[in-house]
Amino acid sequence: MTKLISVITCVYNGEKTIEDTIQSVLQQNFENFEYIIIDGKSNDDTLKIVNNYSQKDPRIKLISESDTGIYDAYNKGIARSTGDILIYVNADDFLFQGAIKAIHDQFNPKEYDLFAGSISILNEESRYYKEHYRSKIPRHSLTNPSVLTPGICFTRKVFQKIGEFDTSFRICADFDLISRSLNRGLKIQYSDVLLNHMREGGISSDIRFERIKKIEQIKVYLKNSNKLNFSFITSIVVKYVKTILLNSLFKKELQKRRKQIQNKYNHNQIFWFR
Repeated sequence: MTKLISVITCVYNGEKTIEDTIQSVLQQNFENFEYIIIDGKSNDDTLKIVNNYSQKDPRIKLISESDTGIYDAYNKGIARSTGDILIYVNADDFLFQGAIKAIHDQFNPKEYDLFAGSISILNEESRYYKEHYRSKIPRHSLTNPSVLTPGICFTRKVFQKIGEFDTSFRICADFDLISRSLNRGLKIQYSDVLLNHMREGGISSDIRFERIKKIEQIKVYLKNSNKLNFSFITSIVVKYVKTILLNSLFKKELQKRRKQIQNKYNHNQIFWFR
């Protein structure tokens, strides 16, 4: 039986990138999906762009109302969607060609609760492109806050069993959700299939938010673990200091190193839908 897949995009003032996101979804080679766009009352041309598409494609459902942040918008997407499987494709991101069909064909929701696919990191300004495969990334655990939510699919029963995203977290509610899932014995299926292009930018890459992010990572661990792990907490502090140094004193060296290890930047292949 064909599973209905809910694609959820959360956006606020995303006029520069939202059209890429929408086109990458609508041009998939798989038909049985619904597309939920949660807008946080944008005051730029985001709504105009979305409405141009929603008037032509009945699979698009637009909800535009104020929210308290990205995870509040995520939860609204859960409530408004009806699919068996949910995937988030934020307004800065866009799907690989064939991504939704790959999710449908590969994800086994009878045996697994979550599906962790692979993603790419993209920076158009510096023409940086790097693919990150799950087989080369440590698997999720209470001491691994590198969740990479844009590459994760959820069955609806995940939220029925453990609840929605905790909106008390500003940055790390996804890490908290994964930690709660692991504590409840939910199973994650891993795959190297590339699902989502993740643009650098926004809250996740702003150095001003690094301190908040690290504090929240520690809070998530303490909330979900029954023991104190000094090694993990120390590693978070060390990573914070390292991030500050790399992005200030050694920024040029970091950029040079990234260029040396990146994959080929092929504009036509990356933006396959244009």
